[in-house]
Amino acid sequence: MNVNLVWFRNDLRIHDNTALYQACKNKIQKVIAIFIATPKQWNSHFMSFKQSSFIYKHLILLEKNLNLLGIPFFYYEKPNFDASIPFLIEFCKKKHVKTLFFNKQYEINEKNRDKKIKKLLCLENISMIGYHDSIIVSPKLIYNSEKKKYIKYTPFKNKVFSYLDNKKIKCFPTPDICFKRIKDTSSKISYFSFPKEEFSTKLFPVGEDHAIQQLNTFFKKKYFNYALNRNFFGLNSTSLLSPYLSIGILSPRQCLAKIFKEKISFKNINNDKMTWLNELIWREFYKHTLNSYSLIGKEESIFFWEKKIKWNNNNQYFSFWKKGLTGYPIIDAAMRQLKKIGWMHNRLRMITASFLTKNLLIDWRKGARYFMSQLIDGDFSSNIGGWQWTASVGFDSVPYFRIFNPTIQSKKFDPEGKFIYSFIPELKKVPVKFIHNPEEWKDKKENNINYPSPIVNYQLTKKKFCEEFKKAKNNKEN
Repeated sequence: MNVNLVWFRNDLRIHDNTALYQACKNKIQKVIAIFIATPKQWNSHFMSFKQSSFIYKHLILLEKNLNLLGIPFFYYEKPNFDASIPFLIEFCKKKHVKTLFFNKQYEINEKNRDKKIKKLLCLENISMIGYHDSIIVSPKLIYNSEKKKYIKYTPFKNKVFSYLDNKKIKCFPTPDICFKRIKDTSSKISYFSFPKEEFSTKLFPVGEDHAIQQLNTFFKKKYFNYALNRNFFGLNSTSLLSPYLSIGILSPRQCLAKIFKEKISFKNINNDKMTWLNELIWREFYKHTLNSYSLIGKEESIFFWEKKIKWNNNNQYFSFWKKGLTGYPIIDAAMRQLKKIGWMHNRLRMITASFLTKNLLIDWRKGARYFMSQLIDGDFSSNIGGWQWTASVGFDSVPYFRIFNPTIQSKKFDPEGKFIYSFIPELKKVPVKFIHNPEEWKDKKENNINYPSPIVNYQLTKKKFCEEFKKAKNNKEN
């Protein structure tokens, strides 16, 4: 009997899982599944301890769900990708696997691993079939009139919309139950050799059913006025679905299906749905660029002048930023939120990243790595793309117009200071009028509060940043 193996990675679900569905199409073939934990690799990729725990708890549920479908689930741990390669080859031989099914990943180490495995499996007459499951459109279908990949978001978005318009949305059903497949026993899932940290199950409940329910709840209660409310930090107006998308508990197709039901049409889509769709397409954009430009996977910019920037890299400033002790309340509240719950509002990610790179002049790579080490929704492509975008060294960059003034942003999107008060208890006595600039209140009232003065002057550092970027871009050696 032919054996099909489903290799789970960042697609820990049974609903709308392309590789799983395709492996189970032939009812007479035996199907088994595997997940290989690689703790040392995760450590080198700065995976957060909260995301580690999030993955583990979903693996437990995945094993249960697969067993109910009659699919044995095997769990193993190897230190890194290199060690997992020969193990997977031997596993396939031992289990008489005829075809290995998997969903593609786009990070450079993951792509190199998959290429090596495919080459070795071919020598054993074992097929390996991959699918573009974590994105909406295959990278092979999206390119400009010159057959080149996009580096600007808007033309990329327009091309994706052009491709999708009038197409039906196809979400794969869960495979049928087939108890005949049970002739093997699953291996017990022990907690991997990687630190874990508890996360809020109230904010991020565990399980596919909860993820789908959270998606449904968003469209029932939150998406109305999403375009207007999404930037306000104190409002529970975002979908909070990013952790589920990051490890594949939800697919982007499931999200798309909530917007369009059965058939995609951009003619009558309202502003709120379009705004949320844009967030999905930004995610798509970053995965496509990561797949197309290997420099991104190496934490490098596509612009060679970026190497000429003289980053300050003041370790004390970097420490203040990480701990939420910069003296800028909105920066500090955001960084403390990140540390506490492993998640941060997207606008706050831009504001804090802008402050680190353009006011403290600290290398964006240090910020990107720190974010990954804390985020429960850590996703390399979105994180690296977002940091390069904010630092003005990546795709769709405009250096002089993307400098976020933290005080103005704070007044605009947290006018009553509710977000700031909730994460900075030291400022509870500061009146709302001064909450965005408590230094002014201290000067006027001669009050002492256990909160630092601003570590840098915003205007002076903004000017210095612009000068430094101008020098780097105009360097004749570029």
